[in-house]
Amino acid sequence: MILLLRTHAALMILSFCIMLVGAVIARLMKKKTWWLKAHRSLGITGAFFLIVALFAIVLQITLTEREHFRVIHSWIGFVAFVFAVLTPTLGILQLKIRSVTTRLRSLHRWSGRVTLCLILINIILGLLMTGFI
Repeated sequence: MILLLRTHAALMILSFCIMLVGAVIARLMKKKTWWLKAHRSLGITGAFFLIVALFAIVLQITLTEREHFRVIHSWIGFVAFVFAVLTPTLGILQLKIRSVTTRLRSLHRWSGRVTLCLILINIILGLLMTGFI
């Protein structure tokens, strides 16, 4: 069971790092022709790893017959998951629905910032819970 817990932690950290690189590219590399493809790929990949991390911990909690959502870490993690799915969705929609591009762009940017903050806070909480820090 400890393997699933470590897998969850590693995937969350990996997800955060991938999404952070995607955000940095969007912020600093817009003059490059490749920035949007890289940003999109990194955002979707980071969200994918976050979803896999969520499944790993849900499986671990289920197999050990513990109660889901019993600590604040799990609640913040769920909200981070929702934002991690919402953010790339908003990014894709802003490119598809031209009539609301400006509004969706703003929502996408703020959603990305909130996502990164939630994931970082939750990584720290998770490491504190496990006694790693």
